[in-house]
Amino acid sequence: MGNLTSISIFGFWANWTPFFFVGVLCVIILYFLICGKWYKDIPGGRPLRKGEATLFVILMLTIYFLEGGPIDLLSHIIFSFHMLQMALLFLIVVPLLYFAIPEYIIKYVEELPVINKIVKLFTKPILAIFLFNGLFSVYHI
Repeated sequence: MGNLTSISIFGFWANWTPFFFVGVLCVIILYFLICGKWYKDIPGGRPLRKGEATLFVILMLTIYFLEGGPIDLLSHIIFSFHMLQMALLFLIVVPLLYFAIPEYIIKYVEELPVINKIVKLFTKPILAIFLFNGLFSVYHI
């Protein structure tokens, strides 16, 4: 048993969120099916590079540790952990995730009719800045 200053008082489920881990594993499996097994069905598809696969798995596990591990619990208690969590997610994980997904998949998804309209709308710099800052502010209010 821990004392009141230990996060172990919250238990395993609050500290490690096993259901979120299962979700992360499902995303990893889907990634390997799309990029490894079904890549021939996507125009311009090529075999998955080892670096892309490794980076994707590392980033998905990082997302799990930031959103499903003790850091998430601590981020609800201590503001510094919340800022650490947000900085790592927004400034490191998301940009690197772009490099972990093969470019032919990004092009294929961007060329889908509905997604193409959304991308054209939200990639206008002024709109993107106001939308990001607005949503970021509303989230933190």
